Amino acid sequence: MGKPPRLDAHAKSELRQFLGFRPHALAIARCPHGAVVGLADRLVYRTARGWAQLPWHTVEHGRWDSEHGALEWTTTAGVEGSLDLAEAAPLLQLFHERVGATIVCTQTVSLGKKRSAVVSARQDLTDPTAPLIWQVSAGADTSAQGLSDEPAVRAALAQLRDEYDLG
Repeated sequence: MGKPPRLDAHAKSELRQFLGFRPHALAIARCPHGAVVGLADRLVYRTARGWAQLPWHTVEHGRWDSEHGALEWTTTAGVEGSLDLAEAAPLLQLFHERVGATIVCTQTVSLGKKRSAVVSARQDLTDPTAPLIWQVSAGADTSAQGLSDEPAVRAALAQLRDEYDLG
């Protein structure tokens, strides 16, 4: 087992320029195009076109595909992404912890006939002063279409907003 991956001076400089501030890396892995860096508020990684970022609060769910050595995720907007990673263990742990840290509350709402919706609030870790981000996601055996119009979902959303929105 070798040393954990580190950012070289060039990568540090590029990343600082991309982000507009000096980053504090919590975990680093490697992908085919270079570094993958876990920060407190986002994941940043090299692509063929340069640096890209994935704020933790935008990750609906993710998983490690051990067969292919890839971190896979789906965003709250339904966009899927993946990174082939080497030396990934610390980054995978950070991924799970940081995505979880964005979740302020979550409630599953039963819609009958095995249908459900999940109402949740997320905190944008890139701007902790920003208001909570409320979303409705489809549960198992449920289509996302029209979920926000379901009376039970609207009631749960109103109750949770009343309880958690302090602004």
